[in-house]
Amino acid sequence: MSWPSTADGTLRPYPAADDSFAEPRIAERVLAPLVSVDLSVIDPSWTGRLPLVLPLELREAPLGLRTRDMHTFFARTGWMGFRLGSDSRLDFLGDWRFFETLHDEPALAGPDSLPDDASSPSLPRFVPPRRLVPLIEDQLAALRTGRLAFERSGVAPMPDDEWLQDVGYPRESGPWADPALFSLGGLGTDDVHPLMPNGDRFHFVAELNPRDYLPHGPRRLLAFFEPSSRTALFTFDDGDAEEEDDFGSENAELAALGLSDDDWDL
Repeated sequence: MSWPSTADGTLRPYPAADDSFAEPRIAERVLAPLVSVDLSVIDPSWTGRLPLVLPLELREAPLGLRTRDMHTFFARTGWMGFRLGSDSRLDFLGDWRFFETLHDEPALAGPDSLPDDASSPSLPRFVPPRRLVPLIEDQLAALRTGRLAFERSGVAPMPDDEWLQDVGYPRESGPWADPALFSLGGLGTDDVHPLMPNGDRFHFVAELNPRDYLPHGPRRLLAFFEPSSRTALFTFDDGDAEEEDDFGSENAELAALGLSDDDWDL
């Protein structure tokens, strides 16, 4: 295993939504593709690229905390899963209304509400909740600026070892490694890993700090991959961050206790 590099193309910053998602017109409303990694660098038997993606709405509360009516095995507090196609595009394994940005969107309420091609540019204009609008706009502006700067210069603004914090083996666990939030194996060891419903293990791919890319969000994004089903799984935490408005370990612990939205003072 080697470290992915922008020089040989095994690491690509700011991949386009069309190259990252099976349903790009919906996904780009809620997810920011920050970088993509050639999976063969992690394991030579793996194929394709894995986009590492961040929910734009992440700032003050864990992902999915306010949308529990949309939870599934692969869409729950602090976790989201995707099927990675042979074309290296992510197909979300949940209801798009899992994301608070789209939770009350009537156009997503039923199977007949959208065009047959969910990537169609004729999709309705989704409007996020008012309180999320400044955050989403700020995140998207930063994403566009970073992508444009990289495309114009062709030079990575950060060294290769700064695009990612870790590759192939997580440097530490943390609040994300909570069995109350997701099915985990290896508890009590230095090899904690998520598990598929049938017990197959996920393998760690990479970790990055979203704040190296965008102004808001957690300090850790961790990506896992299960090669047989080509399932990608992402989780987030803020480690030992001290800032009050961060997505932090305290938030993850509260979510694990099953607190309701009324228990949050945001």
